[in-house]
Amino acid sequence: MSVAEAPVILFDGVCKLCSAWANFIIEHDAEHRFRLCSVQSAAGQRLLVQHGYPTDTFETMLVSDGDRCFEKSAAFFFVMNRLGWPWRGLLVFRLIPRPLRDWLYDRVALNRYRLFGRYELCQLPSADHAGRLSMSSGELLKLARWCRWMLALVFIYHGLVPKLLFLSPVEVQMVDAAGLGLNAQVISPLAGAAEVLLGLLILFGWFGRWPVLAAAAGLLGLLGYVALFTPMLLIGAFNPVTSNLPPLLLCVLIYRLEQSAG
Repeated sequence: MSVAEAPVILFDGVCKLCSAWANFIIEHDAEHRFRLCSVQSAAGQRLLVQHGYPTDTFETMLVSDGDRCFEKSAAFFFVMNRLGWPWRGLLVFRLIPRPLRDWLYDRVALNRYRLFGRYELCQLPSADHAGRLSMSSGELLKLARWCRWMLALVFIYHGLVPKLLFLSPVEVQMVDAAGLGLNAQVISPLAGAAEVLLGLLILFGWFGRWPVLAAAAGLLGLLGYVALFTPMLLIGAFNPVTSNLPPLLLCVLIYRLEQSAG
């Protein structure tokens, strides 16, 4: 497929989150599988009209592929599939019912300006910026990206499976142990959504190393909470110590590798 025939990713050009997404595509799409187009541009407006979307409000990322158009979580999975491995591994989350996937997507998309801010104008970085890295720095960043992938997977999995999709009895026990009268049916899903969001921030490198530091602080805080309120969990197999120390090591590795790469 030629570049002129490649699918077009439509994104909000004044949204900082969307610009970070465009940067991610530029960095990881070395084979030019996609073209990028802001919805505010003339070409973007034409594509919105072509696919029957409003031209004055933008509530979802779109991928235009000829006569087909993908939105929300379907657009995200379309891009991840075309980018290949390791990003194709995220397609496992298509097992989540689409209404739930799109609901989670909307929570971020509809609040993107408040959560991430906005620009007056969108400026895309040069597509060859990654090639200006020295070989040693490039290798360090490649290893750091793999560490981000693994750390993000931990947070996304632990946010989705034992909290959002299936409320684990252990999660209920940990909430009840605080003795504050909190409802685990409410607190655990909220914590799960926060973990999924943190995992996505880590995965795509949004806000630099701050999400990684937040992850490390959260993991240490969880260990302290368990030691204080539910110490019996520490003597079981695959307990919070053995499950939290590897992600903590990943946090340290990501920080040191990216710091060394400059």
